[in-house]
Amino acid sequence: MFWAVFLTVVFIVLMGYVLSRPAAQLHDNNLITDLSVFRTSRVLTLEQAMSQPFKPSDGVLVKGNSREQVWFRLQTRAIDQPVVLTVQPPYLRHIRVHVFDASGRVHTEEQGMVVPFQNRELKAFSFAFPLNFDPDGFNAEVSVPQAYTVFVEVNSETSVMSVQIMALSQFLQLETSLNFAFGVYIGLSAMLVLLATVVWAVTRERLWIRSVWFDAVAFNFGAIQFGLVSQFIPESWASSMMVIYCLSQTLLTMGICQFYPKLYGDFGLTPRQLVVYRPYPLVLLVSLGLIAAGFYAEALMLNNIYIFMLVLASFYFVYKARIDEPYLLMMFRVFTLGVVLMSAFWMSSILLGMKVSREYLFYALAPSNLFSMFMILMILAYKTMLKGQERQRLEVAEREARTRLVMEHQKLEETTSFLGMVIHEVKNPLNHIRLAVRNLQMRAMQRGENDPRLDHIVNSVTAVDDVLERSLQVDMLEQGALQVQMLPWDLDELVAQGVARHLEHERVTVRSPGPMRVFLDADVFTLVFRNLLDNALKYSPKGSPVFCELEQAAEGVVLRVRNAVGSAGRPDPERLFKKYYHNQAVRPATGMGLGLYWVQQVLRRMNGDIALLPGHEEVVFELWLQG
Repeated sequence: MFWAVFLTVVFIVLMGYVLSRPAAQLHDNNLITDLSVFRTSRVLTLEQAMSQPFKPSDGVLVKGNSREQVWFRLQTRAIDQPVVLTVQPPYLRHIRVHVFDASGRVHTEEQGMVVPFQNRELKAFSFAFPLNFDPDGFNAEVSVPQAYTVFVEVNSETSVMSVQIMALSQFLQLETSLNFAFGVYIGLSAMLVLLATVVWAVTRERLWIRSVWFDAVAFNFGAIQFGLVSQFIPESWASSMMVIYCLSQTLLTMGICQFYPKLYGDFGLTPRQLVVYRPYPLVLLVSLGLIAAGFYAEALMLNNIYIFMLVLASFYFVYKARIDEPYLLMMFRVFTLGVVLMSAFWMSSILLGMKVSREYLFYALAPSNLFSMFMILMILAYKTMLKGQERQRLEVAEREARTRLVMEHQKLEETTSFLGMVIHEVKNPLNHIRLAVRNLQMRAMQRGENDPRLDHIVNSVTAVDDVLERSLQVDMLEQGALQVQMLPWDLDELVAQGVARHLEHERVTVRSPGPMRVFLDADVFTLVFRNLLDNALKYSPKGSPVFCELEQAAEGVVLRVRNAVGSAGRPDPERLFKKYYHNQAVRPATGMGLGLYWVQQVLRRMNGDIALLPGHEEVVFELWLQG
């Protein structure tokens, strides 16, 4: 991880050096002996400008985004070779150069973004104006040394500009450097955009396509700033280049506002912390309106101020970023801080007029764009790698879980099969015991005797049989083996049949308004009703009545089973329907506490439910069944 960050920083520094050399050559090869500048809010002619008070200048002017007209006055020493005046940067709107020859005549030439590239005498990235007027051509030897006086008129809403005069041979070296530097920029930018596109096509992660969009608009804006676009657009489009420039900056701001909030969000920043990005739709609308109305300076200023605000806020975002992966967090902070520092330095020079080096002022966007693209690619690639590792880990865990699930299911089937076999083997002897005791009871009755011990044996055998049956039912329910078939039935008839089959049916009173149609599984409901009826008869005072009441309800039928409170008292409503619940007042405790749990679960399978009604002197269970 350390070496990845280190090599990345070295790579960006080298690229910055390569891309900054052309501007450094501008400074090294300056032949100007005297240079001054004059700024005005009026549009002046050459004659008017010559009479104005010029102020000394170093050839670099940061005027901010305004519609001021700027005049430079340049004088050179006597030069015995062809020379070229260059005006930077390549995105100035309109430039007019007035050159005085030895006879005092004025030669004027126009260039700029709005002037077709095909009209330039020197086809170069920079705005280049040849100053010698030898009849044999520009490259001819100058036999007599000549000094030049030049007035440069610049009309542009962009914020920085510079003028230089250099020998033709040195200018050609500058152009070679520019071609190499911009070739590196184009090649690397295209490669990074292509890589991001390929990764998005493979992963389909939305952050990658946002990265592609941001890289594309950053490359587009850089290409316009470096003069690449002007070389290839049709002549008829040249007059619209200022509109295209402003729109490209607006698209860059849009790309920033669409990508970085999502990136910051992945590093733990909340929408509330990213509130600085919320005004962008309004900024976009105002910016487009200003461009449409021809207020280019105001549109550029609005975007620059907003981007500067985002850059300043990014220091806070870097500080607040949080993520579980420490290496990814370090990479994010190092790279983002580098981009933020470069952007803040550059924007400060544009908006606040801070003096910076010539090379950084004109070509800062190239290393900054490459740094941003490379940073985004590295961070997203690392995030994607971590997601891939996490996905692989989850897939391995899922396979292991499936294997364990299959094994547990096999064990469960074995356990269920064993339990069924044990219950079957136990129930057979219980049936023999029950039958033998019944025979003994009949013989005792024939002799006119009554042995209570035989009744106790029968009750015990019945209790054991009920426990076994209930355990089997709960096991089938929880293993999903219980199948319910929902069919229409007459609930009144099912309740009457269930009461009639019970041994203590004479204690039970059924109250029903008549036939009631419900959807349920008749066999399962019979077991449910028998369970409730057994509990009501078992826990109510001996010989007391039990009531089963039916009535029509909303979208269904209600069945209430009521009985008087016995010696055990009222059941605990909080624990009543939980597994293994026993009323502590019942002595001795019987059963396994599974009955009401099974009843509630089964009723819910049949789209019904059960509840213990509070606030009654009796114990009242209410069932609801779908009609």
